[in-house]
Amino acid sequence: MKQLFSKDSTIGKIVYGAIFCFVLPVILGFWAYRLDILIPGLPKVKTGIYLPVLFIVSGIWFMIKGMWHLWKDGKGLPMNAFPPSEFVRKGVYRWISHPIYLGSVLTLAGIFFLFGLASGVWIIIPCFIVGIFVLLFGYEIPDLQRRFGKEYKEAETVFPAFSNKKPTAGNRLAAYFFILIPWLLIYLYLSELLPVENLHDTYFSVEYTWKVQTWAVIPYLVTYLWVAIVPLVAKSQKSLRRFMFAGILGSMIGFSCFVLFPLGATPRPFIVRDVWGEWLQIQREMDTSACAFPSLHVFWACLSVIVWKEIISKWISWGIAMLISISCILTGVHSVLDVVSGFILMLVSLQYSQIYKMILLYCEKLANSWQEWKVGKVRIINHGVYVGLASGFGLLLMGLFLPQIPFWKLAVVSLAGLVGAGIWGQWLEASSQLMRPFGYYGGVIGGSVAMILVGFQDFWQLSAAFACVAPWVQAVGRLRCFVQGCCHGRVCNEKHGVHYRKPLNRVVRIAGLYNRPVYPTQLYSIIGNSFLIILLWTLAFHGLPASLIIGLYLFFSACFRFFEEAFRGEPQTPSYSHLSVYQWLAVGFAMAGIILSMFSSPEMNLHFVWRNDVLFTSLAYGVLVWMAMGVDVPDSQRPMSRLT
Repeated sequence: MKQLFSKDSTIGKIVYGAIFCFVLPVILGFWAYRLDILIPGLPKVKTGIYLPVLFIVSGIWFMIKGMWHLWKDGKGLPMNAFPPSEFVRKGVYRWISHPIYLGSVLTLAGIFFLFGLASGVWIIIPCFIVGIFVLLFGYEIPDLQRRFGKEYKEAETVFPAFSNKKPTAGNRLAAYFFILIPWLLIYLYLSELLPVENLHDTYFSVEYTWKVQTWAVIPYLVTYLWVAIVPLVAKSQKSLRRFMFAGILGSMIGFSCFVLFPLGATPRPFIVRDVWGEWLQIQREMDTSACAFPSLHVFWACLSVIVWKEIISKWISWGIAMLISISCILTGVHSVLDVVSGFILMLVSLQYSQIYKMILLYCEKLANSWQEWKVGKVRIINHGVYVGLASGFGLLLMGLFLPQIPFWKLAVVSLAGLVGAGIWGQWLEASSQLMRPFGYYGGVIGGSVAMILVGFQDFWQLSAAFACVAPWVQAVGRLRCFVQGCCHGRVCNEKHGVHYRKPLNRVVRIAGLYNRPVYPTQLYSIIGNSFLIILLWTLAFHGLPASLIIGLYLFFSACFRFFEEAFRGEPQTPSYSHLSVYQWLAVGFAMAGIILSMFSSPEMNLHFVWRNDVLFTSLAYGVLVWMAMGVDVPDSQRPMSRLT
């Protein structure tokens, strides 16, 4: 491996170039072709020929320009495994940090649009973009920081600082390319995919009696200009920074609400009698009632006051924002509840800094909450309860929502996952045969083997069920990791770190980082798994193919793990060719997810049936997991007898 990726390896360069220039595009194209067959119900893509050609031509231009400057000015190849020796900030790199990736996204999107591959647009492109960001933040950016240090840091400072200085051109562009444009694309994405059937309207009964005021479409439409020019008119970096970070948090919460809650606002009827009515009708036809609660129209209008009050008076700014908010009700496109929730979302999002500090404080409190009790020679550690509850509840969910699968199969597969995790941890991580670590990938492999052996007839449904439950188990299980100190981060600055002080915690005992700030990587894992919970359960309840659910679980969980590993700092984790062993495994699991998603499989069939036997067996399994991960005999010399 080292010889293949050595600096002077010609074979390595050829193989690496072939993978990214030929193999990967073929895989993505075939992936889109297969998913179009398996999921025919996706919204059709009809763009004509001009837009796809524009995307393809501009994408190829960005890629060629980026490669040329890396070759000419960087004195190297456009390959992160064989990077240029000089830092490049000329030509297209003066304005865009990663033009090759931008070009690849545009080209791929253009090809999917041109051939009308709906799954390519709605599934492959989002996965591809996530993969790019993971590669950037999980490898390339840390590598650039390591190799170029201050030079790279100065060039990449595009987010505005917390100061009263005037925003730079880079700050203003960052607001568009990192906040507003991605927000618009995600909103359009959700508005096309989220169903409008079976939504519960958020109107109070009295609102149905209110007459639609067509003139109110004027302030309603003004919102787009009011928000769009905020980055251009901002007078201070501080206000633009607050606008951007609050926008990120508010958008994450708002989009999650769209997906999680079956709430909407069917536009109240009216008769078109004037030009304002015609405009309002056009606006309604372009939007969807599925993205109404909370009102992001209100959220962005009120959030923009942060910047506008520095240009015009505070009272005029708030007056315009309130007029826009009221217009949402007068035009009949939002309910009072939508508007109020949008305003509350804005207030909450502005506290992003305090929320972040509060979360870090809780993480640090949890990281130093180790408690243990001795019962004879047996030691009971408090952290085992987290993973015990998570595992038991996960098995309970599967048993209740999949009554058509014999419950004993679910229990056997769950048990095999626990055994596999133990074997994996012993093989890869244990510094002593007396220790009893557990490894995530071993659990996946053990559970998969058991599914093939005992549940082959129900393989797809069984695997998809575990894919839906696994993020829940891992997210709650990460609370145990905080207490135990496993899966911890590397040393960072005080602002972003948590401190460990308990002597038996692995951060202190093995890594020797007593009271040093380290990245809360367990928190990063919880956030990633929370996204997976929302995504996979939404797909499952809408009856999508089990193979797609399994594939997307493997793909996204691998992406999040690749990212997380860039911030982890466990000294016992081996690395090969600048990547940790878990990052290499993540690459393999992501490819496995792509392959599995292309198989034909039955649709997920979730329906709730209460069963007492499921409850009692799940409780027993939860206790077993709790004992395996929270109970040991610290003075014993027997194999796998200790947790520390």
